[in-house]
Order: sequence, then structure tokens, then C-alpha cells
Amino acid sequence: MSLFIAALLPLGLLLILAAGTAFYARAGRPAADRGVPLLARTLGGLNAPLRFTIVAGAGLAVAYGISAALGPVAMACQPFDDSAYKFIVEHHLHAWVSFNRVITDVSGSWLVRGTCVGAALMLTLVWRRHRWLPAVAMGTMLFASHYLVLGLTYLMDRPAPPHSGGTYPSGGNVRVVAVYGLVAFFFLAAARTGRRGRVVAWTILALLAYVEAYSRSYLAVHWVTDVIAGLVFGSLLLTALTLASDAALAGEDPVGESASGTGSPAAGRRRLPA
Repeated sequence: MSLFIAALLPLGLLLILAAGTAFYARAGRPAADRGVPLLARTLGGLNAPLRFTIVAGAGLAVAYGISAALGPVAMACQPFDDSAYKFIVEHHLHAWVSFNRVITDVSGSWLVRGTCVGAALMLTLVWRRHRWLPAVAMGTMLFASHYLVLGLTYLMDRPAPPHSGGTYPSGGNVRVVAVYGLVAFFFLAAARTGRRGRVVAWTILALLAYVEAYSRSYLAVHWVTDVIAGLVFGSLLLTALTLASDAALAGEDPVGESASGTGSPAAGRRRLPA
């Protein structure tokens, strides 16, 4: 049984790769032009920073509200968490524990912050329009993925597993999905990536998320439902900030010629790949 639990990591990674490969094979056709996003059209009379602020604020509030509502559900699943914790700990393999302590660092706070700062600096150099957006969006995400998680932790006040400080929701899982996902979103926009490029990027993100979810569960740092809640909250934060960024861009190509540039006016308004 210990080997079976250990095998869940490579098995899950293989399944994600298989799904990504299938989507990649079906994504060969060029994407259609979606035009200006609905949120941008709705807030069309406002400038880009205000559109971002309104959508981000509303999205983060909704994400927090949903996760707060799911907290009591997770706590009601405590008998399942107790059983899963006992089962995993009783079947620990020493070498596998050491390996998982290494791979779980993919969500390390300094690595996440460094990735955000480096990405924001690079995108500021590459983008010609809305150069403020990557830094503002990533700064907002770093704030939300830390302080909103703390807010949920204090609100739920859920006891952590024995000999652990992990609480609801799993902050490591939130960071991997939300922060790395937002970095991927901006680099995909800068590279004008087509469908296949986006499939590759989101498959890599799914692999990282699974590695973090598995390692946190195997190490018994969090209850299993806290890990699931972290994935859900991270996805909600990512959705909120990508919608806000999309609303700010309003269909403009961020690496196209600026309004004052020598290129044609259409160059800066070219729609990002769908």
C-alpha cells in the first residue's frame, strides 16, 4: 500500500500529460477573433486602470466569499480528513518523504515573489501598451494570495493536523495556481501565443499544481480538504485577476505599436489570441 500511495504522484502526472497531449492535438486550428471582452465593453466609458480596479475588486470579493462559504463544508469533512491523515502517515516511506520535502518547495514564498518580480520587469520591457498592468496585477495577486489566505485562516480557525501548522486553505496550493497562472497569462499575451502554446502552458501549470497538492497531502502538512480548498481558491483568484487584466487590455495587443508609435492604428488594437 505504501508503494501504491507513492505511485499516485507519477500516475497523476502521466494522466495530466495525457490530457494535455490530447488537447494539444485538437488545438491545431487557428483561433477565431473574439473581439473586445464583454467586461471591457460594459465598462467601456472608463479608463484601463479603473476597469482593472473594478473587476479585480469584485472578483477578489467573490473569490473570498466562495472560499469562506466552503470553509464549513471542509470542516464538516473532518472524519474523512482524520482517516486520510492516519492512512497516509501509517504508510510513509522515508525516502519518499524526503523527496516530497524537496518538491513541495515549488510554492516557496521567496521563489514565488522572485518569479513575480522578474516577470514584471521583463514584461515592462517587452510591452508597449499598458506597461503598468503586469506589475500592478502581480502585486495585487501577491497581496491577495497572502492576506486573503490569512483572512480565511483566521475566519475558519480550523485546527491544523498534528505536528503541523497547515490550516485552511493551503497557501502553497493557492500560490502555485494563482501566481504562476497569472505569470503564464501575461507571458502568453506578450508572446501572442496560439491555442497549442496555451495548452502547453496550462498543462505545465496543472503539473505544478498536482505536485504541490500531492506533496502537501503526503507530508500531512495540511488536511486533504485544505489542499482541495487551496486549489479552488487559487483558481478563483486567477480567474478574478485574469478577467480584470483582460478588461484593462480591452482587446489591445500589449506588444503592438503604441498609439503614438509609427505603426498603423490597427497594430495596437489587434485582438489577443482566443
